[in-house]
Amino acid sequence: MTDPVFSAKKNASRMAALVLIIIAAALFTLLLTSCDKRTDMDDAESVTASYDMHVAVEKDLSRIYVTGSVSVTNGTDAALETLEFYMYAFAYESGAEPGAYFKSTEKKWAKAEVNIGGASSGGIPLDVERDGVSLVITLPEPLAADCAAEIKLAYTILNPASELGYGLKDGVLKLTDFHPVLKSYSDGNATEEFSRIARGRNLRDPSAYKVTYSIPNSVSIATNLSIKSDKEQDGTRVVECSGDGVREAAAVIYSDGRTILGAGSQPIYSDSETVLGHAVSALSAYSAVMGGIPFERLSVVSAPIYCDQISVQGLVMVDSSLGGDNLKKAVLEGVATQYFGAATGAETSADFWITDGSAYYLSEYFFAAAGMNDEYTAALTMDKAGFNSFIEEQLDHYPGYNATPARPLEKIATINEYNMVKKAGTAIMYDALRAEFGDKKIKKALRALYEGGRGGRLDTDEAAGILADELGRGAADMLSAMLGGGISDFL
Repeated sequence: MTDPVFSAKKNASRMAALVLIIIAAALFTLLLTSCDKRTDMDDAESVTASYDMHVAVEKDLSRIYVTGSVSVTNGTDAALETLEFYMYAFAYESGAEPGAYFKSTEKKWAKAEVNIGGASSGGIPLDVERDGVSLVITLPEPLAADCAAEIKLAYTILNPASELGYGLKDGVLKLTDFHPVLKSYSDGNATEEFSRIARGRNLRDPSAYKVTYSIPNSVSIATNLSIKSDKEQDGTRVVECSGDGVREAAAVIYSDGRTILGAGSQPIYSDSETVLGHAVSALSAYSAVMGGIPFERLSVVSAPIYCDQISVQGLVMVDSSLGGDNLKKAVLEGVATQYFGAATGAETSADFWITDGSAYYLSEYFFAAAGMNDEYTAALTMDKAGFNSFIEEQLDHYPGYNATPARPLEKIATINEYNMVKKAGTAIMYDALRAEFGDKKIKKALRALYEGGRGGRLDTDEAAGILADELGRGAADMLSAMLGGGISDFL
């Protein structure tokens, strides 16, 4: 008998019915769960996870059905009574707190509906609780140190209608934020919050992912994971993907079935020849400075989104309404976030200058690296003009306003403020360091920062120390002044 999880569905109604049966079976059938002593622990102070998910997508892309498991190994010294996951899909529901939608547009979009079918371990149903954007699962017995357990989970989501990072618009389904991600336990179970201003996904540990998408034959898909198998099965397209060292799984699905193009010489994919060309140029320039592509696969695709670009590890979405120089700029920044942000994380929101700010500067440094010095100068001139104008306005209303790139996110009110302080401010800081210490040293410093935080997270003190060590005498004082007292004195 064919395994029902991987059976293809003849049509949308049959697929929905079959997956609901799967969900029910998953909750009540005896499931294999283990808690065996591990002797090969790589990290003795963390909780590690690996994911195996099946995502069935309705024919009209309106709903997904997810079944799967997460294998969790407790590498801490203490037994764990609960496991906590980020479940950002909750933020897209009506009345969610925190919520994904901006207040000004909240009524414009249809909201998500997340229905957790249940969780189990070893055939035992588990208590599941929602807490903001968290999913808290109580284990049947404490998970001892150096032990592993498998949790089975089943849920359905009515996909939100939105131009945010997750949602369906104009026949394009952006699948991010749709699945639970184990919270990091390496820093005392520190938490990250859902933010509409910045997609800070930093307090997550790299994991192994296997994701199988069952999608209609008429659609196409771009993913952040390597595609291992793509075949038709009883009228449904089954796409098997996997990846190691990944912080989340994500995909974009197109109802019009457009072709996903490959670059040939590099593992870059896109739905647009123009976008693909910009992405290849960006990666070529960045590789000369930073080293090769950080991940196995990079999809840079167009999608209807509210801002110029939204990036997760291995996937960049650029706004489909962009063209010309604005499109190129969005692609440049999106690819840069694969180095700073996706590969190198920040410890807290105050440290986002290390990720978003460094990525933004790298996207402008592209022009200097390509010998286009006039374009580089023009970009920094615009940054300085925008920054000055913003700071003058802030000082009129908030005397003593400190425009440091290390400003915590909770003290930033708008996207414009974030862009000026975190992004433009950081670019101005790097440009001042380049002017003081030279182009060769700023390149070495950027690469050292990337390599120093790759696969992990950096805080402001650590990042400033890495940069100062590469730049040389006087750099530490400059960085301290800019990150502590602000940027205005260095314009």
